[in-house]
Amino acid sequence: MRYGDGGGVGPQQRARRELVRLHAARMFDAGVSVPQVAAELEISPKSAYAWRRAWKAGGEQALASRGAPGPDPLLSEAQVQKLIDRLEQGPAAAGWDDDQRWTLARVRTLIGRKGFGEDHFADLLDAVHQHLGAPIALVWDGLPAHKSAKMRALIAGRPWLHVYQLPGYAPELNPVENMWSSLKRSMANLALGDIDDLLRVAKNRLKRMQYRSTLAIGFLATSGLAPP
Repeated sequence: MRYGDGGGVGPQQRARRELVRLHAARMFDAGVSVPQVAAELEISPKSAYAWRRAWKAGGEQALASRGAPGPDPLLSEAQVQKLIDRLEQGPAAAGWDDDQRWTLARVRTLIGRKGFGEDHFADLLDAVHQHLGAPIALVWDGLPAHKSAKMRALIAGRPWLHVYQLPGYAPELNPVENMWSSLKRSMANLALGDIDDLLRVAKNRLKRMQYRSTLAIGFLATSGLAPP
């Protein structure tokens, strides 16, 4: 049986492979040649040479099993536990009132929120209200956190906040969609080196939009809204 770097598909196979690797490390330490190690342990010469390079660089510990193969997890243990807690509260608590079943699409949406929930939205609105010192008219889309029972209660407790909910599947009514579309078009033919370059350029162009009031008026007009 061969025991290459990718060999073993379960816990028992991985444990057996690790024993073979540790045996190889001891043979290397005793001065046994790579071809002899490959022949005695019934591994490929390619794996034996790779193991010897790892052993020379990091000792016996370098040949210890690294666990099951596969990509690194996208969520930390704390994030997984937080997700479990949110799932146990049910879809209604997350803003889905129509059907109380979790689907893969809903779970994916829940993960994508990255912890920015109703309380965070409320804190942001409070900060904006304090900064402006005036009532706020808020137009936003159908994100479940925007429509949840908790969010409705938070809105009701803020008499200075007037919320206008966009209908579903109507991006043409959202002036923010026009802003994102303009940004994407302006960056369509750029050859950027890495994600940091992309972030820098996007921030700079958003900053330019901030000081061009005619653009904002155009975004509103395209959505059928009158500027204030």
